[in-house]
Amino acid sequence: MRKIFVVLLRELNARVRTKAFIISTLLLPVMMVMFAVLPALLSRGGNRTLRVAIVDGSSDSLGADVEASLAQQKLSRDTNSVPRYELHRVRANAAGIARVRDSLVAHTGISREHDPQALDGVLVLSDTTLVTGKLQYLGSNTSAFEAMGQLEGAVSRVLATTRLERAGVNPAVMMGAMTPADMQTVKVSDGKATGESGFASFIIAYIMGFILYLAMIIYGRSEEH
Repeated sequence: MRKIFVVLLRELNARVRTKAFIISTLLLPVMMVMFAVLPALLSRGGNRTLRVAIVDGSSDSLGADVEASLAQQKLSRDTNSVPRYELHRVRANAAGIARVRDSLVAHTGISREHDPQALDGVLVLSDTTLVTGKLQYLGSNTSAFEAMGQLEGAVSRVLATTRLERAGVNPAVMMGAMTPADMQTVKVSDGKATGESGFASFIIAYIMGFILYLAMIIYGRSEEH
């Protein structure tokens, strides 16, 4: 048994010292982190105030309500945090929406050093937005899914509140009733709760998989020789 342990230790030491093993071992976690983290970072869109113009083509107070809601959004939950949006609302009738939109799009996606009126995006509301829920956003940051989700969510809340008010329903009561569930996940093994969350179980499985990967490389190389 002692001889087997010595042989295994020698083989392990020999394989670990090879350049191929070192390079593959170092590159794999780096690449996995890049593929997992980089898209998430790119989708965030940066932690800065966005300059957004609102083309208000509604015939009621929808545009003003959307502007007020977006003006309350902050970059963080801190009450002293800077606003998430710097807004500029432009009224337009049905016939002039396209013209106003295009004139603002011409200032979008341009460096502020070259254009003091540069915008990050243009939000277009029409007279049918309240009924259909359809609106348009033209911007340089449309691939930032988190930022787009926050913008869409803020507008969705305004639409929901306005619809409820016009239907004679108290929005505060309705929103309270729609509070989503907050489900805690706990792993169960052999009929007993382990206390591990779903995320903890995932991390453990990830680490075990990585250890298995190392074992397969070491064993595979030893078999080649």
